[in-house]
Amino acid sequence: MPEIKESHQPNGCCDSNFILMDKLINFLKYWLPVLIWAGIIFYLSDVPNLSSGMVVFWDVFLRKLAHAGIFGILFLLIWRALYFGQKIDFKKALIWSLISAVGYAFSDEAHQYFVPERQARLLDIGFDSLGIFLVAFCLIYLKIKSAAAWIAGRFKFR
Repeated sequence: MPEIKESHQPNGCCDSNFILMDKLINFLKYWLPVLIWAGIIFYLSDVPNLSSGMVVFWDVFLRKLAHAGIFGILFLLIWRALYFGQKIDFKKALIWSLISAVGYAFSDEAHQYFVPERQARLLDIGFDSLGIFLVAFCLIYLKIKSAAAWIAGRFKFR
């Protein structure tokens, strides 16, 4: 019986294509949402006047709430990309996400300094950081809760 040759391609050719495709899928799935969200924040920071037209109290309250929420989501997206996309352990992903998101909050306020009718405020960085740390504490809580559930399931106490 004649022997069948598998391919005339050099070894590793197809493997490198799969690796490139895997990296592209990883980028699209995990890092593209981070970049899009950061772009939305940048765009909103570039709008000269973001008042809602509501009563001053509610306008300020909702804008500060938005600061916390928007940066909390940015933190979560960065953490997701590091933890699931880059396979970095939980603690390191948490720390790098905190550093990145708070750093982006500082750069966002620096950007607003150069936008007409906008002001750079340290207080806004505080609200951004509040949202970031709230989401971080939620992740830590969920991690502890899932570990406790795993331990309780593994070691059944009677």
